[in-house]
Parts: sequence; structure tokens; C-alpha cells
Amino acid sequence: MGLLKGAWLAHACCTITELRVPDILGENTRPVTEIAAEAGADSETLYRVLRALTTVDIVTEFPGRRFALTPAGSLLRSDTEGSLVPVVSMVRDEVMGLFGELTHAVRTGEPAFEKIYGKSFYDYLAANPDRNRSMTSGLAASRRIPAMLASCRFGGARIVADIGGGNGALLARVLTDHPGLRGTLLELPEAARHARHVLAEEGVADRSEVVEGDFFEAVPTADVYVLARILRNWDDERALALLTRVRETCRAGDRLLLFEKVIPDEPVFHPAKIDDLLMLVLVRGRDRTESEHRKLLGTAGFRIQEVRTPVTDLDAEAVIEAVAE
Repeated sequence: MGLLKGAWLAHACCTITELRVPDILGENTRPVTEIAAEAGADSETLYRVLRALTTVDIVTEFPGRRFALTPAGSLLRSDTEGSLVPVVSMVRDEVMGLFGELTHAVRTGEPAFEKIYGKSFYDYLAANPDRNRSMTSGLAASRRIPAMLASCRFGGARIVADIGGGNGALLARVLTDHPGLRGTLLELPEAARHARHVLAEEGVADRSEVVEGDFFEAVPTADVYVLARILRNWDDERALALLTRVRETCRAGDRLLLFEKVIPDEPVFHPAKIDDLLMLVLVRGRDRTESEHRKLLGTAGFRIQEVRTPVTDLDAEAVIEAVAE
């Protein structure tokens, strides 16, 4: 029963974020009556919700029904670095409803998203610019620079291409850490506009180019290709098509860096097994095992040189380093 209560707490987090309770609290300790008055909420009901959230370390309760945010709860503020507010909005508006149709996905093998919205996730975003912007913001907030990037070496490379590079933060970090490199980022128009802004803010616009396009159609030339959290969004057929497109563009010996959740081949605990459920209801992709990655890459013409997995944070992506044969 305790496991099933997790959904209740997720809804509670969404509710206090929608009511701006974390912003109202800020760094202060305040009585629930004041919080409720500013949030436009019923004081007694809000108290019960906040009291429940003390059990998962979102808020701390003090005598007199006063509350303060914990470090985890502070991430639900809109004005804090690394704010999860866009993620919470995405979870509330899109993800929770999808899991209500998990049975449909299991029965049919089709994403729940397509049953609810009548089209694929990516077709839906293309047809709804406002939702595209909000979900792009949510995904950007949830996709921080992979921790394993620090372990990657770019010696001997001149150009790195970030394929499907999102908001540009990863490429900006690479170019900042390696002043001799130039970079190209390939993205769809909405994300590309955001990436140009980020690259300029980080002071690397003069060494980078943002290309708008579809990575299934063409990818830019480079010495090192980066695909971060891309393959998981696609089924094996489309993932192979993308890898093949990269292999057709690059030269033998060029390097490929994949940042992906890697599920152990052995039947042991790993949080990526849970994350894979989101792929199941949202898109036609999946999180893969190491052997599944090896098969895909080998078929596309790449040889894996090393798979490095995070030691302490199992929620972080592994890095798969491969070379074009």
C-alpha cells in the first residue's frame, strides 16, 4: 500500500506548486494561515496537504502550524537555480494522465499518449506550439548536463556535433572546457532558438553554429558526435536509422558519445527500469541494456570502446564511447 501512496504525494507536490506555495514561503518560516491567504486556498485543507509532504521531506513543520521549505522543496520555487517548476507542470498536465492508460499500452504495445491525443508525441508538439514551448522548458529543466561528461576526452578533435542538442547547455560546457574546439548543434526550430540564446550567454557563440533540421534527414560533419538522451526516445528501427545516418556522414575513426540510461543485463535493481515506464506510455522508445546498445551500434557500423556507468548516482546517464569502423 505504501508504494501506491507515491502517486498521492506526487499530486500533492503538483498542487502546492500550482498554488505557488514554495514561492510564497521562499526562505521563510510562515504560518499556514498566511500561506493560504496568499495562495487563495482553504487554510485547513492546505495544512493537511503540507503536513503530508513533511513525510517526504518537501517541507518542515514547526509548532504553531508553521512551515518552511526543505532543500528538496526549494526546487519547487520558480526563482531558484535548477527549478523543477517546468517539470512539475509537465508531469501534472501530461504525464499523470498517461499512466492512467498504462493498461492500454501493455495490452496493445502502443504508447498511451497516442490513445489520449490521437497522434504521436512529436506530431502533437509540432501541432501545438504553446505546449511545445512549455514541454521544451520542462524537458530542459529535467535534463541537466550529464555528470559523466566530465570523464570524456576530446583530444585531437576539431569539431564536436551535438545531435538533438536541446537547449545547448551540454555543447556550451564542452566548448568552455575545451577552448580549441568548435561545435555544431542540430535541433528543431523551437529548441534551436533557445540554444542560440544559451550559447551566446555562455560566451561560446563565436565558436558554435546552430543548425535547424531533422536528424533523420541529415547531420553535420564533425570529429566527435554527441547524442545525449536521444536514442531512448525511439524504437529500434528509428534509433538504427539515426545511427546509420550519423555513420554515413562521419569517417572511419570518428568518435560517438552516447549519454543514455543503461539497464543492467542482469536481474538486479536499477532505477532506469522505472524510468523506462515513461518511455512506454509517452513514445515508442525505450531504455536499453548494454547488450541492446551494442547490437544497435554494431549494426550501424560503430564499435563500442567503453561503457562507463556512474558509481554513486544510479539515476545519472552512462556514457557509451564508440568509434566508427
